[in-house]
Amino acid sequence: MKVRAAGHALNDGESTAGVRTVAVPVLDAAGQARFALAARSTPTHLTDDRLDWFLGHARTCADARAVLLLPPDQRA
Repeated sequence: MKVRAAGHALNDGESTAGVRTVAVPVLDAAGQARFALAARSTPTHLTDDRLDWFLGHARTCADARAVLLLPPDQRA
């Protein structure tokens, strides 16, 4: 529920030591997550200070992916 409320997921080395991953959903017209887009980097680059920057770009890319992956009547 925390991920849904935040609108993104952050994996801070839980899966692989020394790797941070931020993921955002690709939503359909009903607001359901159909796909996800993730960006991985090291904590040196994907810092807390730059998290909003990464999230903004990831959301822009996720919106573009919705256009490519979803039929027009299912797009948000």
